This record gives sequence, C-alpha cells and structure tokens, in this order.
Amino acid sequence: MTGRANNGMGLELVAVDMDGTFLDSTSTFDRERFARVNDRLAAGGVRFAVASGNQYWQLKRYFDGFPETLYVAENGAVVGTDTDLLRVRAMDRDDALSALETVTGHRDVHVLACGARSAYALSTIDPRMLALVRKYYVRTRVVTSWHEVDEDIVKLALICPPERTESLLDGFGRELPSGIVPVSSGHGSIDLIAAGVNKGTSLEWLCRRLDIDPANMVAFGDGGNDVEMLALAGTGVAMGNAPQSIRDRADTVVGSNDDAGVLAYLEKVLDQEPVLGKEPRAGERRTASW
Repeated sequence: MTGRANNGMGLELVAVDMDGTFLDSTSTFDRERFARVNDRLAAGGVRFAVASGNQYWQLKRYFDGFPETLYVAENGAVVGTDTDLLRVRAMDRDDALSALETVTGHRDVHVLACGARSAYALSTIDPRMLALVRKYYVRTRVVTSWHEVDEDIVKLALICPPERTESLLDGFGRELPSGIVPVSSGHGSIDLIAAGVNKGTSLEWLCRRLDIDPANMVAFGDGGNDVEMLALAGTGVAMGNAPQSIRDRADTVVGSNDDAGVLAYLEKVLDQEPVLGKEPRAGERRTASW
C-alpha cells in the first residue's frame, strides 16, 4: 500500500493497465460505457492514460475515437499522445544484442525485439506464431538477423509457456546483463526492459510534464509490471483477479476485469465527486494538446 492520502486537490489522472485490468477475457471493453465515463472525466479536467506492456500502435487501435488518451506503452519505454511520441527510453544496444543471444536459444521461447516504430521477429519464426504476434504487435517486421533492426530497441518481448514463466524469470535474472530487467507481462509473457524503466517512472515523468501531483492519480493493475505505478499513485487499485501479492500492495481491490471493475470504480468516484481535477476554462473541453 502507498500509505499516501489524496491531498485534497481532487483527481487529476487515471492510469489503467490493459490485459487483465481494463480488457476482459476476450480482449475487449465496453466502448459505450467507457465513452460516458471518459466524457465525465474530461469535463472535470481529468486525464486518462493507458499504461501497458503493449505496443504503442496497438494501444492506439484500442482507443481509436478517443483522441485525448495518453499512452505509456512497452512497459514505460514509450510515452505518447494520439498524434506524437513524447519520450522513448531505449536499451543499451550492446546489452540488447547480448540479451537477444541469450534468450533466442531457449526452447519454447519466441522472441521479439521492440522499437518505437515497429516490433521485429526473426525469419525463422513459425508462421502461425507470427500471425498470433501480429494480433498484439500490429507493426511487426521480419528480419534475418537482429543486427538488421535499424532503430533503438526499447524492449524484448518473450512469449513462453505459462508454466515456465517463473523459472525463466529466475534464470534470466541471473543470465542477462545487469542493465536489463525481466518482468512478467501476463499470459505467460516476459518483457525485458532497461533497468529503471517501468510504468511508474514514466507516469512520474508524465505527471511532471502535466503539472500533476501523483497523489492525485488513481492507477489500476493486476500484474507484476504494475507494481511501480500502484506505488506511485495516490490510490493504487488492484483488480479482483490479480494475484494476492498484487492485491496486498494496493490501497483497494475492485471487481475483476470481466466485471468491468475499472469502469465500475470510476463511475462510483464520479458519482461521489461531481467536480474533479483542474477545471477547464468556461466553455472549453480539455484537448490532447500540450
């Protein structure tokens, strides 16, 4: 738990994880219900941010039609708006290539190198796996060698059997360069990111840019890659489907992702707090501009 109370200025930022949190088990959400909640948040000057391990371009597809949405993608390595990339935190190139050599040889582990512009898969990838990958990484290029990746690498995404996730996390923690940290990203996936890069540090940067006190943020999550942002937020909210270890770190626990726990909680808060956040000027609605 954060142990930090809201400072009385009101809610200014909502940050949500996607898989297992905002999305239900079919990887969808109630767009009409969210539109109503989002309109009420925006009318009160409250910003809405998605903080996910997903690719920036994939997140933009989910929120097509909601141009004011802010994005903390690739587990914090990429921050953007609907129209612009604001910040990219790359891995050290040598560390990334060394890690790729380490993980590529592991049995039953499929590897992607992720940049801000695209994800990259080796040409040896099984076509069926490539088709699956492109459902989540909508911009994916195929290369014959990792050295062909012509942009900074922000993350390595590993797809592995769920039953091997914990043992692989332990092993990679010992095998990888010290500048790279492995984190669980759900569904049996592991993300390798630069040390110091996570959803929490990127949301902290975003708060500074928006002149928002993190104590006036509510964050929702269900997994290990949500720990830092739950600790940063004035109110850290765990989903009912989250492991006990995550629920123990939260200030409160809500319904599951399949029960639309995020939207139900926000509706309750909005009903209790008719005026939230920083007031837009009379007759204006806050836009996505900076």
